[in-house]
Amino acid sequence: MAPNSLTHWKLHISTNSLPSSLNDHLLKSFNPMNNHTQATVSGPSVTVETSLSIKSTGVQSLLQNLGLDTVPHSHHQSKKEISIAFNMLHCESSQLDEIKKIYMTHQNFHQIFMDAEISQNEAKDLLRVQNLVFEELDDLGNGWSKRWSTKSQYTKHGLQQPKIWVLFQCQSGTSTEARKIKVQAKKLQKGEKTTDGEWKRKMPYDYTGCLAHLDLTYLPKSSFILRIAGILVHNNACMQKTMSWLPNVPLHLHVWQDALEQINNGASILAIRKRNQELCQLKAYHGQHDYNPEKANCRYIFLPGDSRTLYRKQAYSFGMDVQKQPADNIDNWMNPDSFLFQEELSSVIFFYQPCKHLHE
Repeated sequence: MAPNSLTHWKLHISTNSLPSSLNDHLLKSFNPMNNHTQATVSGPSVTVETSLSIKSTGVQSLLQNLGLDTVPHSHHQSKKEISIAFNMLHCESSQLDEIKKIYMTHQNFHQIFMDAEISQNEAKDLLRVQNLVFEELDDLGNGWSKRWSTKSQYTKHGLQQPKIWVLFQCQSGTSTEARKIKVQAKKLQKGEKTTDGEWKRKMPYDYTGCLAHLDLTYLPKSSFILRIAGILVHNNACMQKTMSWLPNVPLHLHVWQDALEQINNGASILAIRKRNQELCQLKAYHGQHDYNPEKANCRYIFLPGDSRTLYRKQAYSFGMDVQKQPADNIDNWMNPDSFLFQEELSSVIFFYQPCKHLHE
């Protein structure tokens, strides 16, 4: 293979899981690959990173010693195949140019992890260094914001389980202006009103232009980390950051459900808040008995500012999104493919044609 088309892959091997007779012979397998391979021995593990073809003599010799026919698909990946949703990051154009340059020169971080305990511990330690505790990825105070995620199925040995692919961005690298431009563009595309003026920053940390972001693929059911990629080096200003804005703590889902039931039965906001205080004192909401306000990512007290959101949720429960234009709501009611489709309303209307053009 030509040097510019070589496949780059990394395999993390725990020698604890290998027969002792192979341990000495294992390192000898690297000799035919020395020109294109970096092998690192750390305690009871070996990490191999190579640009050789998987079909090459050196790689095949290594795999034979490991009792493998090929490198498992989930443990190798071409550098060119690393796919990061850059368009989901809230970055200034200069930031994005720097990020793409790092990926083009292969200076980004990228590692695939195996199911061996030492490999998984390494992955979780790596997250911990970034202030991301694997069991508490949604922690509001960890300095990261979730930008994008998707769920799919992971198959191994004929068994399937959910797989989550999520992209985090350092909050100090999040540009409020870039986010504003994206939100405004989406609103214009949908024909919705946009607001003028500068947006007030509500991120817990000030903007420093940090390039750090972390792309994580994992199995939530087994807590197995498959891959970590991204830029994990923060700029100096980010390393010295202090929290300048307390993040909003969301209201618990059970509180919303109870409040919606009350307002749909005609209760006033005053009555809803009174009942909320009574239930809080009794710890009657789901999860409240184990609630620790210092660590929890939710709250149970219904605040005056929650009233506006409650009215929005009530309207939405009847199929109306008050943040959308009336024409968009009508289209959702009449469109059989919409989850807000109103069959009863549609059945009494003889003819309906949605707008074909924006602002029509």
